[in-house]
Amino acid sequence: MARTAVKIPSVTPGWNLDAWQFFPPAAPSTGALPPVVILSPGFACIKEMGLEPYAKAFAERGYASIVFDYRRWGDSDGTPRYVADFREQREDYRTVVRWARAQGVYDNDRVVLWGYSYSSGHTVVLAGEEEINAVAAIAFRSYTGVMPNYSIVNLLVMLGNAIVDSARQALGLSPYYVPVTGENRLVLGEDATRGYNQAGAHVGWVNKMTASSLFINMKNRPIDLAQNIRCPTLLVAAKDDELCVFPGLLRMAAKSPKFEFEAVPGGHFDGNPGCKDYEQQLGMMLKFLEKHVPI
Repeated sequence: MARTAVKIPSVTPGWNLDAWQFFPPAAPSTGALPPVVILSPGFACIKEMGLEPYAKAFAERGYASIVFDYRRWGDSDGTPRYVADFREQREDYRTVVRWARAQGVYDNDRVVLWGYSYSSGHTVVLAGEEEINAVAAIAFRSYTGVMPNYSIVNLLVMLGNAIVDSARQALGLSPYYVPVTGENRLVLGEDATRGYNQAGAHVGWVNKMTASSLFINMKNRPIDLAQNIRCPTLLVAAKDDELCVFPGLLRMAAKSPKFEFEAVPGGHFDGNPGCKDYEQQLGMMLKFLEKHVPI
């Protein structure tokens, strides 16, 4: 399944979003344009970290796909680098949806949102927006805004780093970066270290982000907007997830009857390509698409 690289202008003049397009191997027999699934990476991730297998699997079933990097990440433009800002990322997602509808090669009435982990929170929020008008959404291991149980010591260290970074940038200095995983990391837990390192190996992923990203994202609570979703939304929750914790996902699922909730065994990364539960959970997504967005 071939992919095509494209540059999508962002809302920031001169900054482009780097994206891949995937098309089904054959057009529908009716001559209709294909639905399009728009996929975005998780927290501090880039599109090379496991999104292509999903896009190819969707294309094989007749769905076009667009996979993109947010501003400041991967091959997309933007400085300073490695800032995780949920407001900016949601605007990038909206930008890609608008761009897709302007191309004339997709079925504009059948746009599907797809997110993993942190970006699943974006799909939940955007699934409630009238302008986006998604036909369906997939929220895989969704971030809800319900935080894991970090220790007071870890939180104090993260807050201290965030204060230093905020002060440096306010003075016009370069950002203060911290690792995403590892020592003094922003994302805690051995499962996170294993998962990020496995997904990021050999694809150019850089293990750092601005420390003040913590302050920005303390305001991000997709669960508070989950009741607004306008389309069927598949919510896949892992029972042993240490990052997007299961109780938070149960609470999110109860916010709207449009959620189709699937509880699965394993941790945060066990459904990723190459991991033990990938095929089963990809099957859930394909079944959901066939039900709500039939080819």
